[in-house]
Amino acid sequence: MARVCVFLVLGLVACATCSTITEQSDHVTLSTPQLEASFVRKGYVSGVKAGSFLDKATGARDLGFGLDIIDWPRGAAIRSAADVPAETLVNLGLMYGPFVAGFGIVSVLCYLPYSLTRQRHEEIMRMLEQRRQVESSTG
Repeated sequence: MARVCVFLVLGLVACATCSTITEQSDHVTLSTPQLEASFVRKGYVSGVKAGSFLDKATGARDLGFGLDIIDWPRGAAIRSAADVPAETLVNLGLMYGPFVAGFGIVSVLCYLPYSLTRQRHEEIMRMLEQRRQVESSTG
């Protein structure tokens, strides 16, 4: 399902932006007038291939999508925080502060339904050991 969604998004982007999509055995490359990126395909996992996200205007690679979202300034004129607009710095703080912490909280909440106690762990370990013994005696 995730693979279908990735290809659907890639197709829509390609149609809307005069871009090209090149399919290889292990990845798909999307090239637009502004950006180029390769998307890895391994089983159910897909994502942007490391080192493949290229901003064609600046030549920058893999700066991070978050920096693009907050319109982080680029170029030789940016030498210190004083050269970055205050609103952009606030957005950076919000993105890497509460927003990222929110992902951490959600991931902890995902573990709450699992009531794994020390006793349950020992029980699982005994069951696995029994399974290994049965498999080694029949195999």
